[in-house]
Amino acid sequence: MSTGKRQRGAAWWLLLMALALASAHLLLAGSHPGRDDLAVRMARAKEALIARAVNDANRPGSLPCPDRLTDSAGMNNVPGDGRADLFTLTRCPTYVGWLPWATLELPETTDASGNRLWYVLAPGLRDDDSAQPINSDTATGLQLDDDTGVAALLIAGGPPLTGQRRPSALPGDHLDAANGDGDDHRYVSRANGQPFNDRVLAITGRELMAAVGKRVAAEVSACLAAHAASPANRAHRYPWPAPAGGPPGRGLKGSLFGRLPATEPGNGLQAALGDTRTTLSELGQRIAAGDMTSDLLDLLRELDAGLVHARNLADALAASASRIRQAALAVGNSLAQLDATLVAATGNDRISVTEGRTIRSRSAASDDTLAALAEALADTGFDPHPWHSRRLAGELAGDPMPAQREAAIDAARTLLSASRSERADIVASLAAATQAAELAQAAALAAAAAPGSPELGEAAKSAAGALGNALRQLAETVDAGRCRVGAGEIGELADLLAGTGGGELIAVPADRYQLVGQRVTAVACRIPSVAAARNEALAALQIGNGASIEGAIEALRRLAAAMATHEAIEGNLTRSSLRAASERYTLASGSFAEIDTRTPRPVQRDIVPYAESVRAAAVDLAFWAKIIAEQGESVAPAARSQSADGQPDDSAYRAAEDALSALNDRNGSRSLLESYLKAPGNARLSGASEARTATLAALDTVLQRLGGLEALSTAGPAAAAPMVWGAARCDFLRPVVRSWWSENAWHDTVFYQIGQPLSAGEARLAVNGQRRYRLVAVAAGRALPGQARGPSSGIAAYLEGGNADPSRDGGATSPATDWYVMPPSGNFNDRLAYRP
Repeated sequence: MSTGKRQRGAAWWLLLMALALASAHLLLAGSHPGRDDLAVRMARAKEALIARAVNDANRPGSLPCPDRLTDSAGMNNVPGDGRADLFTLTRCPTYVGWLPWATLELPETTDASGNRLWYVLAPGLRDDDSAQPINSDTATGLQLDDDTGVAALLIAGGPPLTGQRRPSALPGDHLDAANGDGDDHRYVSRANGQPFNDRVLAITGRELMAAVGKRVAAEVSACLAAHAASPANRAHRYPWPAPAGGPPGRGLKGSLFGRLPATEPGNGLQAALGDTRTTLSELGQRIAAGDMTSDLLDLLRELDAGLVHARNLADALAASASRIRQAALAVGNSLAQLDATLVAATGNDRISVTEGRTIRSRSAASDDTLAALAEALADTGFDPHPWHSRRLAGELAGDPMPAQREAAIDAARTLLSASRSERADIVASLAAATQAAELAQAAALAAAAAPGSPELGEAAKSAAGALGNALRQLAETVDAGRCRVGAGEIGELADLLAGTGGGELIAVPADRYQLVGQRVTAVACRIPSVAAARNEALAALQIGNGASIEGAIEALRRLAAAMATHEAIEGNLTRSSLRAASERYTLASGSFAEIDTRTPRPVQRDIVPYAESVRAAAVDLAFWAKIIAEQGESVAPAARSQSADGQPDDSAYRAAEDALSALNDRNGSRSLLESYLKAPGNARLSGASEARTATLAALDTVLQRLGGLEALSTAGPAAAAPMVWGAARCDFLRPVVRSWWSENAWHDTVFYQIGQPLSAGEARLAVNGQRRYRLVAVAAGRALPGQARGPSSGIAAYLEGGNADPSRDGGATSPATDWYVMPPSGNFNDRLAYRP
């Protein structure tokens, strides 16, 4: 916070009155007239401070500076005015002063003698970036008696003692014994053998963070519920948690407990694009056909969630594309250095000891970059092969110049010769495309040898066109194997039906039945075994003729089994080809290392063939790295442009942001429709209609951009794609946003559990014995004695009692379903939020 920026008050302090009154404790010394009235006033001041900390938008848990030193009429802030002092650079001018009652929106608060209440702030909780992170584990830097974890103190100084002069702004003229000795960090509630009449009320770090933790858990719970309810989340599923002790932020399929994920396994970004386009298109049609009623307002709210999802998906695609591009460029650079060394060494027709050592070192460096590229492809699911095949087919279309045609044919032959797959349908398409490439090359050579022959020219053109068709067919074959819905999800749908019991299918709740039908219909792959099982499942889901829940479940399990068999065979043609090229490279570099380090070392000339083998294998890898980098370079700006201000931005992200503005701005369609519904009139009706038209036009642009992005983003199932949050309630989790969540490191101490992946399922979680919840979020309090926290710590380092059940460690695929809520104490400080 800059000098001169006024700290915010807390208008909602009444929300926490009951909490603060219940937890407040007065540490008293001496006796004062009006004691009970003062206790109430001090308790209310405590409530206001806690509420201020809880409701802070940027740093939950932070508190305002005291009022004592800032003296600036121009900034409307002078000593004793009840306004918090302004920061001096990044620090409060003082950490002991008067209560900033005006900042807290309280009446002026005094003790029985008419003296203002004194207020001491823990330096570690000041409301400034330099204090971050502020969370449950923040060291406060303030001590009362033996408690070193105090957040703030309220002190009523009482009548002056001997030697104290008033009026005065010096703490020693109001506070007694150690409280007035100038040490801003150590205070006492009593002073044996010394004159002392201070009345001290503490806000402990534990009770402050108990209230803040409740707010944090509630925010997380609301986000997860909104994400599951989003229309763009077609399966209405919760994200897979990132297990405690596992890779940070990496959601694990099958896990039911852990931290919020930054990445998640799933059907892949291209499938997400297809689902998002379908959702937005359907909403657009319903909005266009809707009347100006509250139902239309509900649709506009759904559109808001869909557009938020589209924006966040574009962000995820841009990040993923940038990641594979950077990884591929690193491979290319590493291999280029290796190639330069190999060319220089083999050019002398010998490999010296020094050259051999350099080749081995650079080969090892390439191994590291190759591993990173393979991981990036697996995590994001990108498969540039179909994209590149279609690009080459486009270059062969029409009537290109002979030189351009020959270059495209050569590129296609290189691609096809380097391609490898174990899937039978892809192997067949590769063989057909390879044959077409050989025919196209032969026809091109014949035409080049007889440039005056129209017949040979037409034959070359026809053969090139056939090769283009074969390349397109190859790309379609690869895409046809992507089911867009995973086998695991079909199994979850079967479990969802099983949770309704047995009997006729008509007994299934409508929302569950509709969800199952929609997701089975969305199974898009055209693999014969999967397509047949899908049709059987759809038939078993038809209500009527005694159709049973058991029959539908059996059909869904057969479909899941067929899909699992299909998924077991690698369908990502780039990954299977890169893996084969990497194996050849590993074999060649291993053979070179073995001969180069053999004792006695062979004749230098005899090592040259081994070096040449390494170079040939490296050329294949460099080819794949180049294609991968090119796809990443194409996708990233189409998803989210990094162009300078004022430059055209045709990205999907920009289109989604513009559509959100058309929807939510002051003159947006939601606002104007709300105005019309509150006070109908022709003018307002016209304005709302025009705003709807503008929103639909912006939506059309979004759909066009997403369609273009889908064509570029050929991808399959992803092991750890960036998490795409589907609701504005989750904006604090966006990686591109500096928020209270990221800046204060709450991700380490907040966990959640789901009863099952689909929010439509039955409630399986219990809180204090009440088994009616689908979701529980929990914020861990400050580490208690014996809790040692670290990257691989188990859950007992964060939670207490039954909440620290060891079944919540590891993958947490079957964690305990019981949770417990208790008042914060020295043995328990978990804060829970839960939803049915």
